[in-house]
Amino acid sequence: MNNKLRILLDMDEVLNVFCKTILHEYNKDKGTNYDVSIIDKWEIPKELDGFWDYLTPELIENMPIKDGVKETLAKWKSKGYEIFIITGILDDGHYLNKIKWLHNVGIFEYIDDIIPTIYKHIIGGTVMIEDNVEYLRKWKQENPNGLALLMTTHSNINRDVSDEPIVRIKDWNEIDLVVDVLTRE
Repeated sequence: MNNKLRILLDMDEVLNVFCKTILHEYNKDKGTNYDVSIIDKWEIPKELDGFWDYLTPELIENMPIKDGVKETLAKWKSKGYEIFIITGILDDGHYLNKIKWLHNVGIFEYIDDIIPTIYKHIIGGTVMIEDNVEYLRKWKQENPNGLALLMTTHSNINRDVSDEPIVRIKDWNEIDLVVDVLTRE
């Protein structure tokens, strides 16, 4: 395997703690105590009416980064890997908030490019790390030699991908191990 990897990363729930952070603000404002496990599908449940109203620019820019992200990206960059963020956005402001977040958490310097799109399957790469099963399926069809890694989250934990060319991973330590194995000669 060529050690020059092109790694594609989703942002929300892969790099950051997305829904749990929004839900924390929702619970605080509404006086509720919902756990993120209530969001067990890609859609937000009806009980969480108004959930997306809590996704403010300030919240996006200050979301927690997942454990291990910064160290892993620094390691990959030192090895010469190309690192792209492929992320959906709501509008130009949302895109700018995400860029500010990358700066705020100290990982912007490791990123080669940020591509705002929901058409993730058209972006070629060696590895794609995503939390949306459908996006990974489409990407794998277009990139049959690529490695599709599914970040396990509350919204996909009940999805069976055992019969698919998708590898489920639980955290950034596992991601780093899988990429290390991929680059061994």
